[in-house]
Amino acid sequence: MERLRKVVLEAPQDMHYEAAIGENGELILRLVPDSSEKSGDKAKFFTQITAEDREKVKIWLVKQKSENEREKSFLKRVRNALKAVDYDYWIANLEPSVTEGKIYYAEGNAVGVGFSCNEWIKMAKEYAPERGSRLSNEYELFIWYALRIVNRLWTLDYVANDSSIVGNYRNSPGATHSLEKTGARKCGGFCDGQGNSYKIVTREGGYALVGGYYNNNGHNYPVADVNYNSHPYDIQSYSSGVLVLLK
Repeated sequence: MERLRKVVLEAPQDMHYEAAIGENGELILRLVPDSSEKSGDKAKFFTQITAEDREKVKIWLVKQKSENEREKSFLKRVRNALKAVDYDYWIANLEPSVTEGKIYYAEGNAVGVGFSCNEWIKMAKEYAPERGSRLSNEYELFIWYALRIVNRLWTLDYVANDSSIVGNYRNSPGATHSLEKTGARKCGGFCDGQGNSYKIVTREGGYALVGGYYNNNGHNYPVADVNYNSHPYDIQSYSSGVLVLLK
């Protein structure tokens, strides 16, 4: 009889192996994430934005005066966002990871990049359909950014003009000059990868890449920098989608 050898495989952090039998009787091991789907808590890495939060941003906005075009542009986007968003939502506060076309959230894993906007839209809807998951639009993202200024986690200058002082930008202190793992560093109270990957969000007529990635300087591509694109099939390197939950 053939001698069998016991093999113990240690899965990476927040991952586990699933076993299956192939068509020819072979044993197939598949590495899958210990994602929030397993625990049932799909909002673990999401921050709720409430009517009270939006009111705080509205009050703050009235008092703001722009010093330059960048600040003026950011404040205008926030103003338009408050007009468009009249509902509560939860927005991801961690960069997503992707395995076998499925989004999951876990610290210390590879950031999901290299997908088109259409692929992000599809994956986002499939993440938690029971929670109304989808790709964030630019309005929802900018309200959250403004709220972090209101809560004194950021400043208007940092968000609109020069984000070099914190994050993984090329010229940030301690920058690795490479794509860091999810949750590697905190910026503005959360580990959502500012200066690590562009943020993909939808907008009317297409989508937008917001912020910058690790090879950008923070004063050229600050957190609130926006580049619009109308080609949803283009593969976006070093870009990760931002998800929201609507219920």
